[in-house]
Amino acid sequence: MKRVDYLDENDKRIADEEIAQMKRLTSRYTVLLICTFVERTDKYIITEYCSSGDLRKHITDLQALPETERIERVLELFAQIILALDFIHSQGVVHRDIKPENIFIMEDGSVKLGDFGLSKMLNEKNYNTVAGTKQYFALEVYIEGKMYFSTDVYAVGICIIE
Repeated sequence: MKRVDYLDENDKRIADEEIAQMKRLTSRYTVLLICTFVERTDKYIITEYCSSGDLRKHITDLQALPETERIERVLELFAQIILALDFIHSQGVVHRDIKPENIFIMEDGSVKLGDFGLSKMLNEKNYNTVAGTKQYFALEVYIEGKMYFSTDVYAVGICIIE
């Protein structure tokens, strides 16, 4: 569950855009939007429960595995993350904030992307806006000040290296 200060116009806009993206991107590769509601000055976004947490939590667990098992599991995760990314890109969406905290592991071991608050439809109007977590930015983001599908792919690579 995410709580958003609905009186703050910027937070309201971001929350509304995230909800619209989640509705547009409903699939087995994305965290499912259950419902939203407003209570007083806050908007709540209710999503499916990701019982196994995010990739950040699993990075530590993976490091404790024997090397062969660790490599096998990382490759399984990587393949699923790429499929999820391929899906959102096929819908014309750039996530813009791919990082371990936004990649969720389900109880069955499947992977889902979440937190679409910074995502954008890739078009000429907004492809030159930059948002996200700087540690996962590709060099061209710093040089050109633009984000593309390839910048999401770069961020996945950084996640895998971690």
